[in-house]
Amino acid sequence: MLIDSPPARARRRSPRRAAPANNAAYDLSATLSREGYLGPGRVLEVRPAKRLVRVTWEARGAPEGAWAQLAIPGASSLQPGDTALVAARGAATYVIGILATAGAPPSLTTSSGATVAATGSGAHEVVQVRSKKGQLVAEYHPGSGKTVVSVDGDLEFVSAKGGISLRAAKAITLVADRLDTSARTLVSASENTYETVGQLKQVQAGRTRTLVRGSCLLQARDAFLRTEEDFKVDGRQIHLG
Repeated sequence: MLIDSPPARARRRSPRRAAPANNAAYDLSATLSREGYLGPGRVLEVRPAKRLVRVTWEARGAPEGAWAQLAIPGASSLQPGDTALVAARGAATYVIGILATAGAPPSLTTSSGATVAATGSGAHEVVQVRSKKGQLVAEYHPGSGKTVVSVDGDLEFVSAKGGISLRAAKAITLVADRLDTSARTLVSASENTYETVGQLKQVQAGRTRTLVRGSCLLQARDAFLRTEEDFKVDGRQIHLG
């Protein structure tokens, strides 16, 4: 008698997973560290339209890499060879900063897009601070110690409870279309004072007093002295003509 053998047990097959999408959450290297990574990574490829950056780094002596999501604005200038700040943990990898660009000095980009960069070297080194629009805000020359602050709008110094002091070993130059000064008391002390007025100089005061220890010279093409009441001239000798 023939006994039919039981049908072979159907072999279970796991459903084939679709190829992972090409984004930072799924298109990862198999060697991605489970403990996480925070440090520099070298940029291999950039896809600005998808805001993806292929980066590689070294963890525990072994190279690792992944497609990382750009997590900072204004990073479209990233190029292969640049050094980015990479944060990776589990199935997520992000580029959260720019540490250096290939062939360019180190720079720092803030979340708003403002940058701090150094150019030149040695005595010609210059540190520049630029706004998110690329406009120069401040420039420092370490070789000479010179600092330049440049703004398009108003520049205001405010000290709500203290004072503001400007000190210079050499000259202080003020250049403006108009200079307004308002103070309860104005005190000026100098060894010599030279003042040149192209047209009119007018002083309007409740009282005025001029004290001179030495000689006093008033020279003009025409001179007029007029008072509404008394006019007094007092001296040991008075010469007229």
